[in-house]
Amino acid sequence: TDADTWEWVELDGAERGGLLTRAAFLTVLSTKTATAPIRRGVWVYQEALCRDLGTPPPNANDVPVNGGEVLDENGNVVERSVREDVTAKTSGDVCAGCHNVINPIGFAFESYDALGRWQTEEVTSGLPVDASGELIGSDVDGAVAGPVELVSKLGQSEQVKSCFADRWTTTALGHEDLELDACSQASIAEAFNETGNIKELILAIIASDAFRYLNTSEEGQ
Repeated sequence: TDADTWEWVELDGAERGGLLTRAAFLTVLSTKTATAPIRRGVWVYQEALCRDLGTPPPNANDVPVNGGEVLDENGNVVERSVREDVTAKTSGDVCAGCHNVINPIGFAFESYDALGRWQTEEVTSGLPVDASGELIGSDVDGAVAGPVELVSKLGQSEQVKSCFADRWTTTALGHEDLELDACSQASIAEAFNETGNIKELILAIIASDAFRYLNTSEEGQ
């Protein structure tokens, strides 16, 4: 084959498993040159687990972390991996409350570079990759050895299934305020939790009262 010919590619099961290990997800949640474990961790925590992190403090620093040669707290030049640099910059008391949860999730994706390619050494620093991580605050908490194990844990989570169902429901209804449709929301999530089948999820959504009828509060009548 040549560069202009499309063909199926067999991915290594030790390196890839599920949508969160594909380049589209990994590239979007990276910087131009380096991985972004904070962005990846925040996405999983908020969008896969439906957990709220709250508003960052007003002095939060969103400068990308690239690793390599950086200045430490004393102004000395040191060599750090992206993981080490992120840890150093988020270890303060103000940051730790959220980053103790965010960082361990994001670190599990460090086996993929900014383009989503598998790496054992960082592109930016040349240092060995440490992709060990941990899930905290979920129903499948525990340490993970890397991205495939993390995705496997998430795939076993009832919390993730409920979150997935809620995201599809809000998209189908066209709004995020489901307070008046709580019963439909619960029944849709329960149906999807039982099967894990997306087709059944869609059928549950379109058969729900929330999808078929307009619910209004008594105050609005």
